[in-house]
Parts: sequence; C-alpha cells; structure tokens
Amino acid sequence: MNTTRRMVGGKVSTQNLDQLGPRTAEAVETMSPVPRRWRRGVLVALLVVTAGLAAAQLALGQAGLPIAWLAAAPLVASVTLSIKATTTVAGEALALAALVQFATPGRVAIEWARLVVLCLLCVFAIVNAVLRALAAARLERVRAVARVAQAAILHEVPDTTIEAMFASRYVSATREAHVGGDLLDVVDLGDRTRWVVGDTKGKGLPAVQLASAALNTFRDIAGRSDTDLPEVVRNVDATVQRQAGDEDFITAVFCELNPQGWLHVISCGHPPPLLVTPDGSRLLEPRSYTTPLGLAPTTTVQSYHVEPGDRLLLYTDGLLECRDHKGALFRLAHHIELVRAANIVDDTVEELLRRLRTHGGGRTNDDIALLAVQVREVTSSYDAQPPPSAARIR
Repeated sequence: MNTTRRMVGGKVSTQNLDQLGPRTAEAVETMSPVPRRWRRGVLVALLVVTAGLAAAQLALGQAGLPIAWLAAAPLVASVTLSIKATTTVAGEALALAALVQFATPGRVAIEWARLVVLCLLCVFAIVNAVLRALAAARLERVRAVARVAQAAILHEVPDTTIEAMFASRYVSATREAHVGGDLLDVVDLGDRTRWVVGDTKGKGLPAVQLASAALNTFRDIAGRSDTDLPEVVRNVDATVQRQAGDEDFITAVFCELNPQGWLHVISCGHPPPLLVTPDGSRLLEPRSYTTPLGLAPTTTVQSYHVEPGDRLLLYTDGLLECRDHKGALFRLAHHIELVRAANIVDDTVEELLRRLRTHGGGRTNDDIALLAVQVREVTSSYDAQPPPSAARIR
C-alpha cells in the first residue's frame, strides 16, 4: 500500500507531537484494525459463537466439546477488536464455562484442569490485545513523526503564482512511509517562479537526508532574486557533493518561468518534462544530456516560449518504471490527452495517479513525485525579449 501526500491547496496536515502522547494513551483501549462500522457486528458475532459453543457443551454433556474451546472467541477478539471488547468476550467465555462446569457431569479433576486452561487462554487474549494496542499506538506516533518530517522536507506547493497554476503529489512506495528520496519544491519570486523535481539514488534514511539537504539549498538560493538559474544549480550540486557518499547522486530538472512566458530548463540527468499544448505535445529534452547532481553537471540552459493554457508535467522515474502483472511499463505517451483535457491541473495529477495504481495493481516499485503546471495569461510591462539561444516551440 502506497502513501500519497497532497501538497497543494493547503498545508500538509500534521499533529502536534506534544499532544500526541496523551491522545494516543487515551485511545489505546479503543484501537482496533477492524473498521469502526464493523466492530459492533464482529463483537456480537463472537458473543453469539461463544454462547453457541456453551450451548453445544450443555447439550452434549461429558462427551461433548471441552470447555477450553470457549477460548476461541477471546483469542479472535484479541487480534481484531479493542481491549474492552476482548475483555467482554473473555468474561462471557469464563461465565459460560462456569455454568457448563456445574451443569454437566464429568470427571471433576479433568473439568477443572480444562477450566484452568480456559482461564489462562482468556488472560493471554487480553494481554495480547493490550500489546497489540500499544504497538498500534507506537506506530501512530511514528506516523506522526513521519508527517512532521515530510512537512519539513516537502514544503507546501503554492497552487497559484503570477505565471502559473500548480498541483503536486508525492507517493511513497514504502508501506506506512511518508517521505522518501524524491524531491519537489516551488519557489515564487513574484516576477518569476522556480521549481525543481528530482530523484535521489538509493532509498531509506540516507536518501531522505540527501534530498532534504538539496531542497534546503534550493529554497535558500532560488529564493534570492539576484541569482540566476545556473547559479542555483551549481549551489545545489555543491551541497550534494558535500553530503553524498561515493556512489550517491541526484537526478533533477530545474525550471524557471517568467511572466512573458519564457521557460528556462536545466536538466541534470533527469527524465525530461512533458509539455502539452492545444496543438500537440513534446518532451523538453536537452540538446545534450549532462551528469546528475553530485557529479559536477554542466548548467546549460534550454529556453522555450510557452503560451497561456499550455501545461507541463514533471515527474520522477517511479512513474515510468511502474509495471503491470505482465511486466509492461506504464506509458506516459498513452495519457497525453488526460494532461490536456483535465479541467484543472489538480485533476491531472489525481487521475494520473489513479491510472498508475490501476496499471501497477495498486502499488508502485519506487517513490513518485509529480508536478503539473499550467501557464497563466499575464499582463506585464516586463521586457519580453527572448533570452539568448531560446527555442520557440510553435
């Protein structure tokens, strides 16, 4: 099961860790892996089963089922229901066992031994329910820490700037994880907007730490109006070189969009952005590929002129490497019309992820970062002269 984080139209939802402890402690007794709407039904079913086993014992007498069988329901409750519900089922089992004990003839020593076994099993069921609830509480606290960590690593993406509208999603391939080695951020300077999408080689905490260091440098340098895009890339690369191990690197694509519709792109070994216009689509591939961050990439800028309504999709290779049960890769080229026709860019990333999960059978093999951008119409007095070596896409 993947974890998807939405980073548009509001801040990432987190809990105050100082308040989480008491809240978690109060909720331990009610924790259950069964959905709330089914819990009462499961409890009633276990109580009925326990009563049925006791009735069968009473009907069959000494030749019937041993009363230790009554422990089946409390044991099931210990792994499905709350501590309180497990205790209720165990109490019913012990009460009915006492009734059976005194209502049916049999060898007293054997029956008392069975009753002792039943008591031990019921105690075990309650202890198991307590331990499971405590483990669930600890897991919830770890999830809360992960949410806070993600909020620190992946900042809120603005849904609108002067130049464009944005929507993003971050999907972790690791069950219960909220952060990974992919990076995504958007910085609004007012007179232009910069963003980065990247993918760290490797997984686990080292990849998260490297991605965090790269994003921190990007936010710091890209947020300065006196820097240009190549300088941003050089600073991020220097940070990655300091932080990375001998075989670590980050593939990334850096973009800058100004109000006149000039899009500047620097690709560092990353899959090229997809540009979709009313007339067609193309991948913004660089004239020559360069090395990833951490390996001293060249900072050659590719410039394109985009029009209001044009859309861009930036992504990490987890999107392209998702396979179905037959091993076939997810083909982005088959979903161009979705990028073009979606009412808003938020619908684009949401529907694309839905199709991706369908293709991959509900899961992916790698983290995925998605950023969809729609160019806005801007009335501005800025100089609209094209930059050197700019390429028109039309």
